[in-house]
Amino acid sequence: MKRKVLNLILGVTCLIAAGFLAFRLYEASQEGKRIANQEQRIIERLTDIRTAQMAYRSIHNKYTNNWDSLFHFIEKESFPIVERRENIVTLAYGADSVSVVMDTLAMIPVKDSLFSGWKPSKIHELQKIPALQEGNSEYSFALYAGKINKTPIFEAKDVAPTNPLRQGALQMDTLRVGSRTEVTTKGNWEK
Repeated sequence: MKRKVLNLILGVTCLIAAGFLAFRLYEASQEGKRIANQEQRIIERLTDIRTAQMAYRSIHNKYTNNWDSLFHFIEKESFPIVERRENIVTLAYGADSVSVVMDTLAMIPVKDSLFSGWKPSKIHELQKIPALQEGNSEYSFALYAGKINKTPIFEAKDVAPTNPLRQGALQMDTLRVGSRTEVTTKGNWEK
């Protein structure tokens, strides 16, 4: 009798342990999917930051390290549409004289050309790191701008990685676009 009760208790305990382990495996796989989804959203946001920074540089010949300046640029400033014409005249002694005429045809707002369809609230979300769960994030990307050998550089970096492999000094790099140490606009996920 005692043996039957002991076998029953042992069987139930093993069944509970197997159920618990199955649940933990399922939960771990779902966590991996959530982290991969969040990293994809972070990469999309970093790509948008790169687009905005490159547009900023095309107008101001430098990058910005200030979110308010970047937001003002996107919302208020415009790109010039320029027509370039070259006139070539052959001189009497056989040489060519070239004159270049640059004419600004129109100004197109940055918001309409690069971020058409974006609401102002989405533009201001550009600095926010997407949260693991839907909702507002409490973290912003670190934004840096400077120069290397008189060449403008920038870096936007995830300061709060949720992927355990991106936390700590000996792990994978945190997601970033641009670099503080080299002239590049690539993201570190792009090889």
